[in-house]
Amino acid sequence: MLLGNLQHLMDWIIGFLETHDRLHTFDNIWSSLPLYSGNYVPRKSYRLLSQLSGKEMRGLLIVILGVFTTALYHKTDTPRPTASQEQEFKKAITCVRYLIHFALLSKYRSYTESTIEYIREYLQKFYETKNIFLRYQAGKASKAKADMVSKELTAQNNARNIETNLNRRTAAQKARATAEDREERAYLVNQALVEDSHFNFPKVHLMMHWANQISHYGSLPQYSIEIYETSHKALKDAYRRSNHMDSIPQILKGYSRGYSFAVKELEMSAWSAEEPAIAERVKDVLRPKRKQGQLSMPEGTRMYMTLQEVYNILEIPVPDQDADENNNYKLQYLHATGRRNWRKGGPRRDAVWGSNRELYKLAYLTLLDWLGNPTPHGPEGMSSVQVFLSRGRETIVWLQAVEGAVNLI
Repeated sequence: MLLGNLQHLMDWIIGFLETHDRLHTFDNIWSSLPLYSGNYVPRKSYRLLSQLSGKEMRGLLIVILGVFTTALYHKTDTPRPTASQEQEFKKAITCVRYLIHFALLSKYRSYTESTIEYIREYLQKFYETKNIFLRYQAGKASKAKADMVSKELTAQNNARNIETNLNRRTAAQKARATAEDREERAYLVNQALVEDSHFNFPKVHLMMHWANQISHYGSLPQYSIEIYETSHKALKDAYRRSNHMDSIPQILKGYSRGYSFAVKELEMSAWSAEEPAIAERVKDVLRPKRKQGQLSMPEGTRMYMTLQEVYNILEIPVPDQDADENNNYKLQYLHATGRRNWRKGGPRRDAVWGSNRELYKLAYLTLLDWLGNPTPHGPEGMSSVQVFLSRGRETIVWLQAVEGAVNLI
């Protein structure tokens, strides 16, 4: 349900950006997002993506508000927004902000009366501002009607210009007439699109019941059916390995074969644990288990940041909201490669937010400082940061002074 609403939101955002000639800017920002631990980093524009997994959609949920806001107010290669556009931008950003906040709160594993009230408040504000995206809910009939209105208005304007002898007008008069025709066309097309459009479909309606569901039955993630999607992976992989002709017998055969190998590996692992001689013989047969970047800590245990590979990687444990149990942490890996390139790109220097404490030689990273007002402000409700200039671009810091990472857009 959550990911479905996020897909609708992305459709609204793409339509809004296309209407205001910001879609190209959005694509550039989207495809150039920096590496950030735990987040999906796209390599091409959103419009070229055929499908996103649940993990990728959750990563999108974290960054989409910043990318959308940056695309609207980008000052390079984009026309300056008019006064009416400024108002629409603020309404659109506010709508996206409250739906994103609502979605993030709905992922909590535990709630208080305050957080449940926040859910109701954010949803109510989303309902109050969602009409800014109403035209992008138009169906085929409404779009055809709007296209017909645009063509008829264009024909009327051309006929009127011929009658009034447009060539005798000055350049200023021609520009004024063109602007008036454009505004009239935009208004009539918008009216045709919103006339039969609505948000009355189940996924939007059911969100109003989420707060009551949480109060009566507990957190929502425990009812998610997404965990069962992983059961499809083996069957999908078997289909990809088939020749796609009469694939069902091939899928069953491939799945059964993989299952048999998995059982055999478990048996060999059990034998290896009991007999050292067997372990030596099958060590090259068993596949190494992948290390999971997740920690489970007892209640009250203090978490410390650790350093790996001679000041190149910094691990920051952060609470994992997607985990099934409380006190689970996933590790964010921050990198500072100096002059060396990171994979196929340039050097990587992840930015971190650090407290003003005494510094020691432990980690080589980029520090940040507030840019302007540190209190979240504006329709997007965000704060801005910049590189900590007083100590240079990179510096050596004490690990416990690092409070977290910031994804710069």
